[in-house]
Amino acid sequence: MEKKNLWNDAAKYGAIMGMVSILFGVIANFVQGWWLSLLSLAVFITLLFLFTRRRVRLYGDGPTGYGYGQCLKYIFLMMLFAGILDGAYQIVAVNWLFAAHYDEVLNTTIATLASSGLYTDEQLDLVIGMTRNLMHSPLYLVFSSVLGAVIKGVFFGLIVSAYAKRDPNMFSGNGPEQDNVNPLA
Repeated sequence: MEKKNLWNDAAKYGAIMGMVSILFGVIANFVQGWWLSLLSLAVFITLLFLFTRRRVRLYGDGPTGYGYGQCLKYIFLMMLFAGILDGAYQIVAVNWLFAAHYDEVLNTTIATLASSGLYTDEQLDLVIGMTRNLMHSPLYLVFSSVLGAVIKGVFFGLIVSAYAKRDPNMFSGNGPEQDNVNPLA
């Protein structure tokens, strides 16, 4: 039952993490500032800890506890789902919702590269073509979103797992070593 709940919980709370990421992404299209990035990171780490701690409270009682590796596995799965949702949003945002904004950012970047004088016209044309193709590629957008979410989640998950884990309770009396003991002997 815990395995099934692992996937259900990871999907549910990963979807919440993905929606929060999308919300901050939409806000970042209209408001720029270091404080928004800091707030986004603080919310991310807080939610990561709260969701992992919730999982530990539900399934960490008893003699086995809920170890560091189990917490990290849960965070990994949660971030997979969050990355898929964020990638789907990126496809819609880049191609339809904020297409003009993304094209403007790309054009500014290309103009900066061109004015640097470090690249020939052929190199710039190659970079522009590849960048435009990748920027509008659904497969690339989903893959990069999933990879980014997993890296970010596991990086902060290394610390979150250390605080969220629950060590085994060897005095709970529900362990396998208690099953075969004759109480009269």
